[in-house]
Amino acid sequence: MNTVAALVERGTDIKVVRCEDPTKLPEILRGACAEFFGGEPIDLLEIYDHASVRSQWLGSGVLFEYAANKPNSVEGYDIARQCRDHLRKDAQIRLLGCHLIIDQEDPTGEYASRVLLVRLAEAFGESRVVYGTNTKIDQRSFTQNGLHRWLPDMALFSSQAAFDSAPATYERRGSNLNEMIS
Repeated sequence: MNTVAALVERGTDIKVVRCEDPTKLPEILRGACAEFFGGEPIDLLEIYDHASVRSQWLGSGVLFEYAANKPNSVEGYDIARQCRDHLRKDAQIRLLGCHLIIDQEDPTGEYASRVLLVRLAEAFGESRVVYGTNTKIDQRSFTQNGLHRWLPDMALFSSQAAFDSAPATYERRGSNLNEMIS
């Protein structure tokens, strides 16, 4: 985490803010809007931390998670709702943790991951789009300009797409791309 933070902080438009307690995210975003953006809301929020299928961490705990014991329910829904005022109405929220959306080792997580994205988009409100990852994300996934330019097309799956289709693995997307360009 520290290596990625140091790398992307060199970018001119990127601001890195730490958040150890997931419940403090709305407060952290409010402070970031005031300090870095003249009180204007954020248009791209990238949350980089550990994840697994159906679960995104932030600092010391789980930020968002599909609640298996309550079908179609998402832990952290209220946190997402509290972030609304600090995000543009058409903001992108990228949850950048390893295999949040799909993992070939756990194919049963597909439905839960789709529900997670759709419910979070609902919680963030307006026309905001939430993205999750379909592959491993580590320091090699970033440059000083943020997420590598090729990764969004290959590694992210959106809340909009989750309504209609199952997420493709990173490997499947790569194979599809190779077929199209050959």
